[in-house]
Amino acid sequence: MTITSAMFSWTMENAIYVSDAMQLRAYGTHKRKLYLPHRFDPRNWFILASIGILTASVISVKLTGFLSASFNPVINVSGITTHRNSLVTIFGIAAFALLANIPLLLRSYDFFLHLVQRRRSLNLQKDYINESYRSK
Repeated sequence: MTITSAMFSWTMENAIYVSDAMQLRAYGTHKRKLYLPHRFDPRNWFILASIGILTASVISVKLTGFLSASFNPVINVSGITTHRNSLVTIFGIAAFALLANIPLLLRSYDFFLHLVQRRRSLNLQKDYINESYRSK
């Protein structure tokens, strides 16, 4: 009888914790929605415009003939020479490199923001712990 009594009391305690957690998350207070609207903010428009400008510049440099590459039978990429058209080639290569690395740059930016936010939360936790020890 004592084992079943302990199991019932443990189950009831666990049910209380679960119901409190569900209440805090507002479970059952409104109809559950799975749709989360996403709106373009200025950062999204900036990235979209940047991608458009970089793509247009790479295409225009390619169409003018300053940026070309062939891979069969020998790898041949238009090189940077000493004449004045090399600036256009450099611009085309730089625009393509930036366009190709946009996902990496965005991921690095998000990771940096995550690190900053984590450092702030750790500092807040340390301050809270220090204040709780001081008050005792």
